[in-house]
Amino acid sequence: MGLFGLITAESRQRSTALKNVLTLGVNTVAGVTYVLVASDRINGLAAALVAGGSVIGGFLGSGVGRRLSAPVLRGTIVVLGVVAIFVLLSR
Repeated sequence: MGLFGLITAESRQRSTALKNVLTLGVNTVAGVTYVLVASDRINGLAAALVAGGSVIGGFLGSGVGRRLSAPVLRGTIVVLGVVAIFVLLSR
């Protein structure tokens, strides 16, 4: 997100939307590659649950992100990032 802020003049909300579209593209390529290379290792139920949760979360998150002001959205991103760092480092 910081890089998008440096290289584009878009709002935080539009940068977040761009990030989500790029993430969709990367994950689609990764998923298709995995299916082609290692389809015997895929648990269909787990994959469906992760895909469904991602789609629902994406729609809900984008709806909330559009309603938040830029400072609140920025603060939320920072807080969630710091929490994620602490969770990963505590393991």
